[in-house]
Amino acid sequence: MSILISIFISGYHGKTTDFAKNSSCHRTTIAHFLNSGKWDDSLLSDTLKCSVIEIIYSEAARTGKPVLCIVDDTIASETKPSSQALHPIEDAYFHQSHLKGKQDYGHQAVAVMLSCNGIVLNYAFVMYNKSISKIDIVQSIAKELPVPPVMSYFLCDCWYVSEKIINTFAQRGFHTIGALKTNRLLYPSGMKKKLRELAAELSVTHREFDLVTVKKRNYYVYRYEGNLNGIENAVVLLSYPEKAFGNPKALRAFISTNAALSTQEILSWYVCRWPIEVFFRQCK
Repeated sequence: MSILISIFISGYHGKTTDFAKNSSCHRTTIAHFLNSGKWDDSLLSDTLKCSVIEIIYSEAARTGKPVLCIVDDTIASETKPSSQALHPIEDAYFHQSHLKGKQDYGHQAVAVMLSCNGIVLNYAFVMYNKSISKIDIVQSIAKELPVPPVMSYFLCDCWYVSEKIINTFAQRGFHTIGALKTNRLLYPSGMKKKLRELAAELSVTHREFDLVTVKKRNYYVYRYEGNLNGIENAVVLLSYPEKAFGNPKALRAFISTNAALSTQEILSWYVCRWPIEVFFRQCK
């Protein structure tokens, strides 16, 4: 615990002397623990998960507010691949960076956070080494979650909106609210059409769009209700910022498997996934 406290207070420089300031143990004892000590990672992880579930699920039962399960992944980039590094870093690989649009060398991790009524806690942080897909990682985490006491939501970006994950979370009592790729197929009036093609046809005029305000920002939003491949009876929102209406590069799409939610509710719940982006930035 003294190590964790030291990391988050001012004046931390990553040295054992920093840890010793907040511990009854001498710095050499702490160094021996870090270098040679044995601990059970799975036991530590399970203890953390139990504590997080107890806090978040108790808050949901007390307030009636939904549990939010927030999932995303990130890459901690390294400056050189291991073949060029003087001291190669263990378990670093080339990963496809969607942010950079190219292969990026470093460590990739999948993070899962649980939130309720403004409380946000880190539930799991899983290193991705390509031995198991990220879809399977998230599925396994979904299966271990208890069924929440109230209707709850799984929040994600477009890379995790898959039939397998949606169905697994549904079995645990979570609806899905996530971003969608603009090449996803929709079936307006029974006709197959890519999302971006439908948006281009509709955005000739503002007539089919509603002006919605979320976090003091205005968006033109078209609401589609129907089936997607592998997903039945979902709501899909096609959204443009007010000042970029009809601009293909500004088009954003979102999905909710709970068709009872209003357009504003869907967008308001989706922005609740922002803490995971802040968490990634702090980690890096």
